[in-house]
Amino acid sequence: MTRTRGASKTESQCHECKGYGHFKTDCPTVKRRSITCYKCKGIGHTQQEYDESEVDIHESYKEVRNALVEVGKENIELKKENTRLTARVDELQKALQAEKDLNMDNLNIVLEKMDAVKRADDITKEYFLEKENSRNLQAELDQHRKQLKMLTGTKELDKILSIGRDVHQADTKTPAQKLDSILKTGNRGKSTMGLGYDSSPTRNPKGFQSPRGKHQGKECYFCGSLGHIRAFCNKYWARVDYAWKRGRYHWNRHLNQFFIRKSDLYQNPARRTSTGGSRQRVYSNMALLEEIDEADNTGPWYFDSGCSRHMTGVKENLQEVKKLKGGKVTFGCGTKGMIQGKGRTSDEQPQLMNVYLVQGLKSN
Repeated sequence: MTRTRGASKTESQCHECKGYGHFKTDCPTVKRRSITCYKCKGIGHTQQEYDESEVDIHESYKEVRNALVEVGKENIELKKENTRLTARVDELQKALQAEKDLNMDNLNIVLEKMDAVKRADDITKEYFLEKENSRNLQAELDQHRKQLKMLTGTKELDKILSIGRDVHQADTKTPAQKLDSILKTGNRGKSTMGLGYDSSPTRNPKGFQSPRGKHQGKECYFCGSLGHIRAFCNKYWARVDYAWKRGRYHWNRHLNQFFIRKSDLYQNPARRTSTGGSRQRVYSNMALLEEIDEADNTGPWYFDSGCSRHMTGVKENLQEVKKLKGGKVTFGCGTKGMIQGKGRTSDEQPQLMNVYLVQGLKSN
């Protein structure tokens, strides 16, 4: 079997490095071992290769060092940025907490305000309720005072009006004080005198005679009769009693006095009487009590008519009128009037609550 030169070289094996394709004389390992560096005394490389390697290492070191420096600088910048961001985060957290606290305070203020508004509404409602109760109580108090001062003692008043009073008292007191004293001495109790009722005529006690003696020969300015004066005139006091029982008077609560119109006392014109012969005297009727001239009070006003409820037929006398459905009032003559509403008296009238507006009622 023959071999070619190329095939034998390819199949040959180096005894030094155990590699194929070359012999020991051509082995690169053996050749490298034979190369000696004169600078480092090493083998396997030359001085030129050593210098080139050292330069490469130095360059690599410089590159690595520069890279490390850049990395360090970037790290420092990142640390500074991290510190700045941390401080910013702390500031934002503090601002957020402050805003939360402020919102909580505002919420508390709003809740307190709502609570205060609710309490104010409750207080306002209580105020109006108390005001209404106060009005009702004041009306009841005025009613009781009126009953105690004005409508007490019908029998005693009839007796006093019939008998008369002492002459000295009649001469020393004013007309208004006379009526005040008479009205204060009685005790009327529950009276039904006034609108819708008829009172019994005045009765004089048995055996009663007008006082005479020192008034003998004197003329009365009221009736024109001889033998008594007006203070002891039965007709005069009967007229006063008639007006009293029918509520034809006006009570001034501030002065605590009663006033009767002249028209209720003197219903007949002045008359002439003759005492004898051709001598004539003209007697002019004059009222004992003062007259209250009110332009808006043209009709008779019954402050207490004796009815179970206050009522009027004039709508202008009332304010805050509320309409009512149904209901009738029977007058003293037997006729009936429809109840149209209910309200309270106006400011210029005596203060009364729950006054009925009755159709057809002529007197207040």
